[in-house]
Amino acid sequence: DDDWQRRSIDEIANVGRRTRRQLRRSEVVVAAIVGVLGMIFFVRMLLVDPDSAGSTTTIDPSPPSFATGLLVGLAVGVVVGLAVGRRKRD
Repeated sequence: DDDWQRRSIDEIANVGRRTRRQLRRSEVVVAAIVGVLGMIFFVRMLLVDPDSAGSTTTIDPSPPSFATGLLVGLAVGVVVGLAVGRRKRD
């Protein structure tokens, strides 16, 4: 039983290795830039004193509307659909 599971896992891993697409250099560069910018802004947010931020205007956040939720859901659905559609089939 354990040997069958091991073979099944190895077979699934081998299919993944065969069908995996190599990353392009541009994708790696864009991911690195986004990661560095995110890290810089996160650290900046942690280090800035909220009282000295310079803004005296208070914003009353309104709850997200149905249309906003619908647009976000549609965008996520399109992204997931494209990702699933791009997968190679055996």
